Amino acid sequence: MWKFAFESWKEIIALTGLVFGLYQYWRGRILQQARFAAELVDKLYSDEDLWAAWNFVDWRDRQMLLPAKYSEDGELVHFTHSVERLADAMSITNRDVVDGRLDLKDEFRKPEFLTYVAIFDRLFSFLESLYGYYMTRAIRLQHIGHLLYLLERLEKMQFRGRPIFDEYLARYSYDRVVFMMEGSKLYFGHSRRLFIRFTAKRRTAARLARRPVLG
Repeated sequence: MWKFAFESWKEIIALTGLVFGLYQYWRGRILQQARFAAELVDKLYSDEDLWAAWNFVDWRDRQMLLPAKYSEDGELVHFTHSVERLADAMSITNRDVVDGRLDLKDEFRKPEFLTYVAIFDRLFSFLESLYGYYMTRAIRLQHIGHLLYLLERLEKMQFRGRPIFDEYLARYSYDRVVFMMEGSKLYFGHSRRLFIRFTAKRRTAARLARRPVLG
């Protein structure tokens, strides 16, 4: 009997150790996710292009300084930000097919429009990588509030009653950015469970298709 009790206690202790080890692993993973998410959010302030895109989306028409790489003389650029110019730069109707590529028409191939295209293409590439990190569970939504706010602003931004970015994102196949914008709308609309289900369906579809989500 004592031998049986001793063996039972050994099993209980071993099981307790296993549970504690799993708990420590889980806590460590959450901490790792939070640190990585903090690095991503910090890029909004440390990357010059992302910082400029953030301000274009969050500010009204105004004068602002842009990185020196957008200047011919290597000096900081005094740039006049205008929502109307931003809408023109993103508009598909202001583009033609040239040498098999869709590009801005000649009358819009000017710094005040090309600068928006360069900066927002950098932002959209960054947001597509964010999608990958989220879908592989490298980050959690509660750790990237600033980025979700930026996505929500992108989704809501309009000029004369029309969304500024929708056609551009669709034409240039930024599908993952569209997904994250839809997700931010659900997230900030107090439908976090709905967003989780929305994401789970995408993950399941990707596994069944044996290919990456959204291509």
